Amino acid sequence: MPHPIRACLAGVAVLLVTLMAFPPAQTAYAQSERCFAETGHCISGRFRQFWEENGGLPVFGFPITVAGNEVNRDTGQPI
Repeated sequence: MPHPIRACLAGVAVLLVTLMAFPPAQTAYAQSERCFAETGHCISGRFRQFWEENGGLPVFGFPITVAGNEVNRDTGQPI
Protein backbone atom coordinates (compact mmCIF):
# COMPACT_ATOMS: atom_id res chain seq x y z
CA MET A 1 0.00 0.00 0.00
CA PRO A 2 1.22 3.53 -0.63
CA HIS A 3 2.22 5.47 2.48
CA PRO A 4 -0.63 8.05 2.40
CA ILE A 5 -3.24 5.30 2.56
CA ARG A 6 -1.45 3.60 5.46
CA ALA A 7 -1.28 6.90 7.31
CA CYS A 8 -4.97 7.52 6.74
CA LEU A 9 -5.92 4.04 7.97
CA ALA A 10 -3.73 4.48 11.03
CA GLY A 11 -5.43 7.80 11.77
CA VAL A 12 -8.87 6.21 11.48
CA ALA A 13 -7.79 3.38 13.79
CA VAL A 14 -6.50 5.84 16.40
CA LEU A 15 -9.75 7.82 16.20
CA LEU A 16 -11.87 4.69 16.68
CA VAL A 17 -9.81 3.51 19.65
CA THR A 18 -10.05 6.97 21.23
CA LEU A 19 -13.82 7.14 20.76
CA MET A 20 -14.29 3.71 22.30
CA ALA A 21 -12.01 4.51 25.24
CA PHE A 22 -13.86 7.72 26.15
CA PRO A 23 -17.63 7.26 25.93
CA PRO A 24 -19.79 10.38 25.71
CA ALA A 25 -20.44 12.18 28.97
CA GLN A 26 -23.81 11.80 30.65
CA THR A 27 -26.22 14.52 29.70
CA ALA A 28 -28.16 16.70 32.10
CA TYR A 29 -31.40 14.88 31.19
CA ALA A 30 -31.26 12.74 34.33
CA GLN A 31 -31.09 15.75 36.63
CA SER A 32 -33.66 17.99 35.01
CA GLU A 33 -37.30 17.84 34.17
CA ARG A 34 -39.00 19.49 31.26
CA CYS A 35 -42.48 20.54 32.25
CA PHE A 36 -45.34 21.67 30.04
CA ALA A 37 -47.85 24.24 31.26
CA GLU A 38 -50.23 23.05 28.54
CA THR A 39 -50.79 19.69 30.27
CA GLY A 40 -49.20 20.10 33.69
CA HIS A 41 -46.99 17.04 33.09
CA CYS A 42 -43.20 16.72 33.07
CA ILE A 43 -40.70 14.40 31.42
CA SER A 44 -37.22 13.57 32.70
CA GLY A 45 -34.37 11.08 32.60
CA ARG A 46 -33.98 8.59 29.78
CA PHE A 47 -37.59 9.21 28.72
CA ARG A 48 -36.83 12.91 28.16
CA GLN A 49 -33.61 12.09 26.34
CA PHE A 50 -35.39 9.74 23.93
CA TRP A 51 -38.25 12.23 23.45
CA GLU A 52 -35.90 15.10 22.57
CA GLU A 53 -33.51 13.09 20.39
CA ASN A 54 -36.28 11.51 18.32
CA GLY A 55 -38.52 14.38 17.35
CA GLY A 56 -39.79 16.01 20.54
CA LEU A 57 -42.99 17.99 20.44
CA PRO A 58 -43.67 17.81 16.68
CA VAL A 59 -43.41 14.00 16.69
CA PHE A 60 -44.75 12.96 20.11
CA GLY A 61 -46.84 15.94 21.19
CA PHE A 62 -47.31 16.97 24.79
CA PRO A 63 -47.14 14.40 27.61
CA ILE A 64 -50.72 13.70 28.67
CA THR A 65 -50.08 11.34 31.60
CA VAL A 66 -47.44 10.64 34.19
CA ALA A 67 -44.70 8.29 32.94
CA GLY A 68 -45.12 4.81 34.36
CA ASN A 69 -44.06 1.22 33.91
CA GLU A 70 -46.23 -1.26 32.06
CA VAL A 71 -46.68 -4.88 33.10
CA ASN A 72 -46.70 -7.79 30.69
CA ARG A 73 -50.11 -9.44 31.20
CA ASP A 74 -48.76 -12.88 30.32
CA THR A 75 -45.72 -12.92 32.61
CA GLY A 76 -46.56 -10.27 35.20
CA GLN A 77 -43.09 -8.78 34.62
CA PRO A 78 -42.53 -5.03 34.18
CA ILE A 79 -41.51 -3.99 30.67
